[in-house]
Amino acid sequence: MVRFVGLVRVTKVAEEVEHQRATLNAVCSQVFEEEASRRLLISSRPALQAAVGVLGTDDVLVVVCIKDLAQNFVDGWRVLLDLLRQGTPVRVMEGSATGRSLSSTPMRERSRGCGRR
Repeated sequence: MVRFVGLVRVTKVAEEVEHQRATLNAVCSQVFEEEASRRLLISSRPALQAAVGVLGTDDVLVVVCIKDLAQNFVDGWRVLLDLLRQGTPVRVMEGSATGRSLSSTPMRERSRGCGRR
């Protein structure tokens, strides 16, 4: 059975944080919170490592938006690609990687799906 594990990026913008919490708590069995920082390397982010660490074979890491993986969209995509390269299935709920686009590209296909480990 697939289990969804969420990651909230805690910033100074309270409305965004509350939106992330509400969205992820509605669908995830467990939600981790990470203080916003400039760190991009997964190995230097304990909360992200913890979230990935609890994923079972069929489980999926869930974020609300790409930018919730980093300080901005570009870095968020970098982190997403690093996660996918290491075999972590990721689901993005809102924005450009949700799978709701009409056109398909290899990048979108890799970021959309909940790949297997």
